[in-house]
Amino acid sequence: MKILSSSTYTGPNIHSYRRVIAIHVDLEEAKDTPTTEVPGFTERLLTVVPGLASHECSLGVPGGFVRRMREGTYMAHVMEHLALELQAAVGCQVSFGRAREMEQSGHSLVVYEYEVPEVGEAAGQTALQLINRLLAGEELPPREEILEPLRQLKAQYGLGATTAAIVEAALARGIPVIRIGDCSLIQLGWGAKQKRIQASTTSSTSCISVDIACDKCLTKQFLEEIGIPTPKARLVESLEGALKAAEEIEGPVVVKPASGNHGNGITVGVRSKEELQQAYALAAELDGTVLIEEQVFGDDYRLLVVGEEVVAAALRKPAAVTGDGTSTIAQLVAATNQDPRRGDGHATPLTKLALDPVSLAVLAEAGYTPGSVPAKGEVVVLRRTANLSTGGTSLDVTDEVHPENKAMALRAVRTIGLDIAGVDLVCKDITAPLAEAGAYIIEINASPGLRMHLYPEEGQPRDVAGLIVNHLFPLGDNGRLPLIAVTGTTGKTTVTRLIRHIISLTGETVGMTTTDGIIIGEELICSGDTTGPWSTGVILKDPRVQAAVVEVARGGILRSGLGYDYSDIAVITNISADHLGQDGIDTLEDLAYVKSLVGECVKPGGYLVLNGDDPRVRAMADHSDGKPIFFTMSQSDAAIRRLGAQGHLVVACKEGRIVVWAGKKETIIASVDTIPITLQGRARHNVANVLAAVGAALGAGVPVELIKRGLETFAASAEMNQGRMNLTEINGVNILIDYGHNPAGYQAALETAQQLTAGRIIGVIGAPGDRPDALLQEVGHIAGRYLDFAIIKEDRDLRGRHQGEVAGILQSAVSKTLSLGNTSIVLDEEEAIVEAVRRADPGDLVVVFYEDWQAVTRALNTLEQTAEPSGAPMPAELVSGALSHRPQPMV
Repeated sequence: MKILSSSTYTGPNIHSYRRVIAIHVDLEEAKDTPTTEVPGFTERLLTVVPGLASHECSLGVPGGFVRRMREGTYMAHVMEHLALELQAAVGCQVSFGRAREMEQSGHSLVVYEYEVPEVGEAAGQTALQLINRLLAGEELPPREEILEPLRQLKAQYGLGATTAAIVEAALARGIPVIRIGDCSLIQLGWGAKQKRIQASTTSSTSCISVDIACDKCLTKQFLEEIGIPTPKARLVESLEGALKAAEEIEGPVVVKPASGNHGNGITVGVRSKEELQQAYALAAELDGTVLIEEQVFGDDYRLLVVGEEVVAAALRKPAAVTGDGTSTIAQLVAATNQDPRRGDGHATPLTKLALDPVSLAVLAEAGYTPGSVPAKGEVVVLRRTANLSTGGTSLDVTDEVHPENKAMALRAVRTIGLDIAGVDLVCKDITAPLAEAGAYIIEINASPGLRMHLYPEEGQPRDVAGLIVNHLFPLGDNGRLPLIAVTGTTGKTTVTRLIRHIISLTGETVGMTTTDGIIIGEELICSGDTTGPWSTGVILKDPRVQAAVVEVARGGILRSGLGYDYSDIAVITNISADHLGQDGIDTLEDLAYVKSLVGECVKPGGYLVLNGDDPRVRAMADHSDGKPIFFTMSQSDAAIRRLGAQGHLVVACKEGRIVVWAGKKETIIASVDTIPITLQGRARHNVANVLAAVGAALGAGVPVELIKRGLETFAASAEMNQGRMNLTEINGVNILIDYGHNPAGYQAALETAQQLTAGRIIGVIGAPGDRPDALLQEVGHIAGRYLDFAIIKEDRDLRGRHQGEVAGILQSAVSKTLSLGNTSIVLDEEEAIVEAVRRADPGDLVVVFYEDWQAVTRALNTLEQTAEPSGAPMPAELVSGALSHRPQPMV
C-alpha cells in the first residue's frame, strides 16, 4: 500500500463539515486482501493499539470494528480506524472517519478527522506503515515507540490546556476561531470584531502592565505604595548582595529569579548560608537578577481575576506522594505519573512528578532518598512550592474566599492594570477577614494558567475559560461579521463585486475576494485568482473589515474546502459545463454537488439566494438551513408565485423593472435601463446577475433605496467590474472585452454582442487548455454561430497542452459554421487583439475573450497611438466611462 496524495482541510469540505484529512491510497497487492487472510492480523494489531477494541464502527456498539476485522474487512477501512485511534491515544478528540473505494481499481479514499494537523497527518502515515508491516508478516514496533513521535508532535503543535479551554469555550458560543501560525496565538472573531489570545493574555491586556507584573520587585513597590501587604524583599545581582539582603530581612527567606514563572528556580525556607548559596545559584541560572524575599507563613492560594471580578480561587498543594508502607518514593512517583491526567508540560490537567535535583534536595532535608519507603498514609512532599507546573495539585475554594480578600486582590490587579491576572496569596485562613487572615500578596501573574481551576483535584471545576470569553465578547456578541459567499459557474465575479459595492454604501468597510484579487475598502491587497480559503482568511483577519463578500470557486472547495465555518448568506448563480473531467468532476451533477457545499454552510436563519430558473440550483434549497430567496428571469406571474410558495422572497425582472415579490406584495427596486452593467437590458446575463445581487442585499438587510443607488452607480467599467462586459471604442471600432472562458460565458457575451451592433462581429477567442476536447469544441461551435470572423489565440499557460493544440481544436469547431477563410490563428493574445481591431471597419464590434488583462491594456495602447477618429461609435450612454484601458490595478 502507498499514499498517492493527501489533503488537509481546515474548514467544511466535500467530505465533511468537520476538519478532515483525505488520503488517496493505492492498495496495490492488498486490494483483494481482507484482514482474515493475513495470519494473526487482528490480534497482533490489538496488542499495540488496544484502543481499537472500543471502536463501534457501523454496528454501533463497542467492539464493532474488531468484529468487522475478524469477519474480514479491507485495509483502507483499517487505515481509517487506525488513524483515528493513534490520535486518540495521544489525547486528540477525534471520532469521524470513512473509507470508500474509488473508480480506479485498487484505489481508496480514506477520510478521517483531526485535531492537530501535524498529528493527524503523521497518524495516517503511521497507520499505513503498521498495515504494511502486518501484510509483510513483520513484527510491529512496541506501543510506546509508535506513540512517542505523535506525542512529541502534539506537544510541539497542539494547544496548551489554557488556550485549548478558551478556544473550546469560544466555539461553544459560536465565536469563530482562527489559529495564527503554529503557536498558541489565536484569533477569536472576524475582522473588526476580532480579539486575540495567547494562553490567557488577550488583545486587551496592557503590555506595560505585563512588564510590571513580570518585574516582581516593581510589583511589590506598587503594592506597598497602595497599602497592600506584601513580604519584604530585596533585589540583588550577586551572592554577596543576597547574603546581605537575607541578613536585613531576618528569618527564613524565599529566593527566586526576578522574572521567573511557573515556580522555576524558586527555593523556599532558606535559612543557612549554604542553603542561600545553593538557592542563589539555582535562581541566577534563569535570571541574573534575583529576589530575596521574606518568607510568610500560611496556605498558598491563587485567586483568578477576570475583568472586575474574582472568578475562581484555589488552594494550591505542592507535589507529594502518599506512602502505602511497601513502595519506595521512586515507585510512588512512577505510580502517580500513570494518572492519565498527568503529562509533560502544560497541555494536560496535571503535570508529572519529577525526581530532579530540587526534589532530591527537599527529600534529603526531610531525611529521605528515592529508595525510602514511607509509612502507610505518610505524605512525602517533593517540592516546597505549590505550582501545578512542578506537579502540584489544587483544591477549589472559590466559594470560601472572604469578600475583603477578594477586594484586596481586585485592588492589586487594578493597580497593575491587567485585565486578567492570577493573584498569589498566602494567608492562614482564606475565609477570615483581611486583618484576621494575615494575608500577603506574593505575586501578581500576567497570563495565569487555568488548569488548577478547570481541573481541581478536589472541589468544583470552574468554567473560567467561558468567563474569559464572556469578558472579551459580552453575551449577544459572537464576534462575527456579515459574510456573503458567492459561487456558481458564470457571473459569480460580477455578483460578488456588485454586492460589495451595494454594501459599501452603508458606510461599512467591505473585504472582498474574487478571481481578480482581494480588496479591503478601496485598497487592492493583492491581484490574481483569490477565491480559496487563504484569501478568505486574509480579509477575515484584517481588523478594518466590517463585512465580507467572498467568491468561492470549485478549485478552492476541492483542494482546501471553505475558508469559514458558515456564512450569513450564500448565492449560487447557476450550474453549467466548466472544468468537467477535472479532479473527479465529470458531470453537471458532480459540479452541483461541489458547489452545493456553499449553500449547505449557511447559518440557521440566514439566506440562500438561488437561481430559480436552474433546476440543479433550485433543488439546493432542500439541503440548507438558510431561508431561500429565489431570483428568476421569468416574467410569468405564475412562475414567480410558484417560486414564492411558503412565503419565500422572489427577485424578478418584469416588464423592464427589477421587482421583489413577497407573497402578494410587489416592490419595485429599479428600472433595468438605469442599471449600467445591463447595457440597457441588452446584457441579459447581467440582468440575472443583478437579480442575484439584489437578493443578497435584501438578505443582508440593506435598505431598498441603497440597493437602487448601488445598482445605478455600478458602472460596466474596468475600475468597477474589470474584464466583465467592458466596452470601448478606437478609431470607430467598438470593442467588448469579457472574461468568458466556458460555453455559458461565450453564449452570454455573444448574445449581448449581437444586440449591440448592426455591423460585423469579430471575435478574439481562446479557452483554457485543461478543459476536455468536447468542451473546447462546444466553445468553438458557439463562437462560429455568432462571429463573422474569428481570430484564435491561446492562453500563455497551456495547462498541459502543446502549443497550437487548443487553437487547432477551436478552429476546427468554429469552421463547422464559419468558413475556414474567416478564421485566423494568432497565438499571442496581444497580437491577436491588435489584428482583430485592424481587421474591423468602423461600426463593427470586436469581442475579446481575454486571459491576461495586461495584454489587453498593451494592445489597446498600441491601437490608440495610431487611432484616427472616424466611423460610427457605440452610443455614448453605453460606452461613457466603460473602459479605462491604461494599465492600473483593478479596484
